[in-house]
Amino acid sequence: MTQNQPALSVVVAAYQSEATIAECMESILGQTFRALELIVVDDGSKDATAEIARTYAQKDDRVRVIVQENAGSIAARRAGTDLAAAPWVTYVDADDWIDADMYAVMMQEAADKDADVVACGFVREYPDGRQEIYRDPLPGGVYEGEALAKVKETLLFNGTFYATSMAPAYWNKIFKKDRIAPFLKDADAQIRMGEDVAVTVPTLLHADRIVILGDHTPYHYRIVPQSMSHGYDSLYFVRMDALHTHLRRIVDRRGLPKEAQALSYYMLFLLMHGVESAAPMGAIGPFMIGRMYDALEEKYGCSGWIADTDLSVLNPQDRRIAQILKNGSGRGLAAAILKKGLHHRLSRRG
Repeated sequence: MTQNQPALSVVVAAYQSEATIAECMESILGQTFRALELIVVDDGSKDATAEIARTYAQKDDRVRVIVQENAGSIAARRAGTDLAAAPWVTYVDADDWIDADMYAVMMQEAADKDADVVACGFVREYPDGRQEIYRDPLPGGVYEGEALAKVKETLLFNGTFYATSMAPAYWNKIFKKDRIAPFLKDADAQIRMGEDVAVTVPTLLHADRIVILGDHTPYHYRIVPQSMSHGYDSLYFVRMDALHTHLRRIVDRRGLPKEAQALSYYMLFLLMHGVESAAPMGAIGPFMIGRMYDALEEKYGCSGWIADTDLSVLNPQDRRIAQILKNGSGRGLAAAILKKGLHHRLSRRG
């Protein structure tokens, strides 16, 4: 590595982020770990995101700004990763910000432990000022060999519905570039749901050593209620089908039966969430939800996504909904919603 070559490339995929991009970039450029470059990929924004990013590039030669037509976050991160000059790469969402010591701590751990991936905790930042600290369920430490094999089996489901062994996000991790780049290249850019899962899960499945920093929570994840992650999306099930096809191909190609079963629980979680959020505040009636599910079953075969699940791990109320979904019965779903308590639950959790 030459004196001017960065050790870490930080990729920020930005879309319509003029309100937050400055805070995001300043938190990255203010890192105590100085041997980094910042690549901002403006994914077809119509606002001043690119203009604001360019003002930082004019002041700091570690910054590069790319502007592309809107192609989605996978394509934006891929473009940034392709340009990355460092052997290590990480990602920050344009809505978010990070503490000044984030990368100093993580890069030191990467060097000391010869890791392929280093993961930390994060803080959920709510619009009303509330904060919620997240740490991975796994104890902090180095995972390799048998211990890492068990982690890989639980990346999509750890036995408690619904929880995983590690948060599947890009942004609370640093990756060796040669580990993650092939999976960014392999992922379908049309995946617009579970974009993080589509790339981080196969990357983690191919890692030989992972370090988890249990007490380090330097990433601040801003909760944006109107974003796709937090509101109902009319294309939810179309996107879900694309994600399932991608992940199923990965686990089947590698012959991973336990990971394949974990994928079924992940899809059950997404399916339940999609059906429930289709009726925000009871706006969609039970029979409409039933007809919608029948149409989904006919088009996508949703019940096949979750055929490998053992519903005994669910609580009784979740189990009741899950069994109906597993049976592929829209009529049964409508009838269950009409029963006391379930309709209330669907409308309250949307």
